[in-house]
Amino acid sequence: MLAVVSVLLALFAVSSAQQQLQQPNFTHHAVLDPNGKFRLNWSPATNGSGYFTFECVVATRGWIGLGFSTNGAMAAADMVIAWVDASGRPQISDRHGPAQGNGFPPADSKQDYELVSGRKNNTHTVITFRRKQDTCDPQDWKITSDTTRLIWAYNDQVPASANDIAKHTERGVKSVQLVNPQTKDGMATILADPSTVTFDFRLTSVTLPTDKRTLYWCEIMELPKWNKHHIIAV
Repeated sequence: MLAVVSVLLALFAVSSAQQQLQQPNFTHHAVLDPNGKFRLNWSPATNGSGYFTFECVVATRGWIGLGFSTNGAMAAADMVIAWVDASGRPQISDRHGPAQGNGFPPADSKQDYELVSGRKNNTHTVITFRRKQDTCDPQDWKITSDTTRLIWAYNDQVPASANDIAKHTERGVKSVQLVNPQTKDGMATILADPSTVTFDFRLTSVTLPTDKRTLYWCEIMELPKWNKHHIIAV
């Protein structure tokens, strides 16, 4: 009987750990890093003065950082850093990047990010927070329908305090549309419509340079002679 009880307790412990990482019913999702270690779930505000709710699911037991940037750089970015401390209490800090270049992000004079929940298990940290679409704070990013460059970072070290946050060990940037609605099947629905016509634009004989980060290429192409059409997806 003791053996059966032990097995049941073990199964309960495993299922509880898995349940901790199950996602709430968020409407939008994005994997920010190429290795799938930083997942972002969110629900947009229903109006311009409402709240966005974000959830970061990150393969770390230390701190996690998320930022909103105009160009993917840290300078002047709106940032939030969160972690679960040594006592198991979630912590959050509203910050911003330095005016120029990279460096330790100072705390905002007005803390506009609200902690909803935070937890971690043996592999992941999950932080849920919310903020207004427009906080009316010059140190915060106003979320619009434009493409937003999300900067992300994390470190396996747990901060002793908000003033003792070690430099990130992993970081990156991802372009995301935070406001526009996302469909469950996306392009599949569009392509399944028999009235949809697709056309591929193919550049010819283009050699990508190895010494440039971005290449702009101009080429004139002639469309097929169709009747009147509307472009519905690119």
